[in-house]
Amino acid sequence: AVYVETTLSFTLAPIRLRPIQLNNMHRLRSSPFGRKCWVGGANGSTSTYLSRDTIEFQSDETKYGRGEMHLSAVLDERDIVVYQTGTWEVDGVEVGDGSPASYNYAVVDTIQLVWTHNCEHGYIRGMSVSIDPNSGKVNVDSPLEFIDFGPEQLVARLPVTWIDENEAKLLVDFPNSLENA
Repeated sequence: AVYVETTLSFTLAPIRLRPIQLNNMHRLRSSPFGRKCWVGGANGSTSTYLSRDTIEFQSDETKYGRGEMHLSAVLDERDIVVYQTGTWEVDGVEVGDGSPASYNYAVVDTIQLVWTHNCEHGYIRGMSVSIDPNSGKVNVDSPLEFIDFGPEQLVARLPVTWIDENEAKLLVDFPNSLENA
């Protein structure tokens, strides 16, 4: 055996890989214009841009559903999301701790989920954020304090532009329907 010692010098651009596997029913590609989503079936496929300037609701059955079609399957790091706590329904069954339903807001840090054809299991982890509905300012409450919630608690993804590490600005008006009473 012959061993050769050499030195390689090069620079790699930062690359972010996500451990996600989607089937032919749901493929995504990010672009500066939004996320392109291909929805396919036996009769072929169609594509649509999931706009970066609209709120994406899990309840929008034209874009999202269960399993690999769930909104959680297209979340990215630094996405601002709305999730519910208290008591709510999943497939017509009441779940939660019995207290009244309320909304909380978070910036996504990591996702640990498994998607099947009709369900999703795991955790979405991030940091709690506060949203000023009047100014559209989004602030990370405590950058070193992490929270987690399940995909069944996910309500919506909000479009933002980041100002700095802990502050963002909503790209749309904050709807009254996502505010706590």
